[in-house]
Amino acid sequence: MRAPAYGSTATFELWVPGAAVEPLRADLAAGSAGALAPVVGEERVVDVAAE
Repeated sequence: MRAPAYGSTATFELWVPGAAVEPLRADLAAGSAGALAPVVGEERVVDVAAE
């Protein structure tokens, strides 16, 4: 009997400021011991009112 093979892809949309992309990437890598590799997809410029 062969050993089980596991694999899946989880995707979700996350909007962050441009300056936060690299720190987020580093946090994900550190928290997952390098198992997660975020992929930057579509970029949008959104005007959000300051509170």
